[in-house]
Amino acid sequence: MKFALVLTSSLLASLSVVSAAQADTTSGLLDKSARAIVAEKWRTGLAATRELLDTPNLTTEQRAAGLTHLCIHLTQIGRTEHALRACDESIALNGADWGAYVNRGNVHSAMGNRIAAKADYKKAKELNPTTETVEIAESMMKETPYIFGRPAVDAGTQQALGEQRLAE
Repeated sequence: MKFALVLTSSLLASLSVVSAAQADTTSGLLDKSARAIVAEKWRTGLAATRELLDTPNLTTEQRAAGLTHLCIHLTQIGRTEHALRACDESIALNGADWGAYVNRGNVHSAMGNRIAAKADYKKAKELNPTTETVEIAESMMKETPYIFGRPAVDAGTQQALGEQRLAE
């Protein structure tokens, strides 16, 4: 299932060519994770995001952004329970990030919880009334309750599908 993925606006604006030396920096890791999301390179993105989150002395904004990316990567590989925890933690750190609410709504949608998804999309719209992303996410939710083009399944099967997708 495709989702309306939302990178934090500051990270999306900072996508740039990064030298090998810069790739080890916090901003370089955020950039690498964001690029992996855009390219749908989940293994690369997960590695960069996990490395980022293991970096000492992250600012609250950097940690929240990393957790939002982790939420996206984990959702796309079917690890929705872990994705939900990452989204929850990101929102706890930065409750004003409308994109984190869209991404958490996507997790809820993938889990078949349309009521919670709609609540998150509504909150995202309240935080950013001019975005069209919320309508896109909601329309995708209405299209189908499927994950990766298959009917919604239990968490164990979702994880197996995600592992298969990581291997591809």
